[in-house]
Amino acid sequence: MPIDTEWELDDFLVALQARISPIQRIGCDVMNVAIRLCRILWPKDAVPTTARSLAERMTDAEDRLIEWRESAARVGADEALCWVLSWYETIELAHVKGVREGSKWVSDPEWVGKRQKLAYSLIQYADIHNFHEDPNAPADDQLEDDEGQGSDGEDDGEADDEFYEDAEDEDAEAEADPRSAPGSDAPSSSGAAGP
Repeated sequence: MPIDTEWELDDFLVALQARISPIQRIGCDVMNVAIRLCRILWPKDAVPTTARSLAERMTDAEDRLIEWRESAARVGADEALCWVLSWYETIELAHVKGVREGSKWVSDPEWVGKRQKLAYSLIQYADIHNFHEDPNAPADDQLEDDEGQGSDGEDDGEADDEFYEDAEDEDAEAEADPRSAPGSDAPSSSGAAGP
């Protein structure tokens, strides 16, 4: 008995529907994941309302992930400085800006291992789950001014100089009247800490 291979229009519609349904489900899944990623990566921004705008936003995901890494690094460094400066309140901040040459905490593998072990244990205290803007980043209007000035713009090191001058004044006041509590077991700011 010969098989009739001719298809009616209804047959084509059924075959097309069988192929469209899985694609539609996959598309919905992709959209839901993209919406979720937008809410995670840009928690303060409104989620795009169209597929096109959502796709455009997702093309910025790589740059945003880099920004998140920088945010985590900022709060991690801030947490580490908070711990150190709470013990050495009279230290000159200009010294903390660089690494002391010849320090065992930098050159000795055993000391480096101990430093890293302590540093990594502080991660739990750093607020890495919320995005933190760079406080040193110039404002948008400042960026526009800098672009207009070209290479003749003013030196942006003046603000840093003022900051360190203020810090040195505070350090001088602290040396005259130490702020460590009576009976505190805090090490002195001039002493070298051991491993």
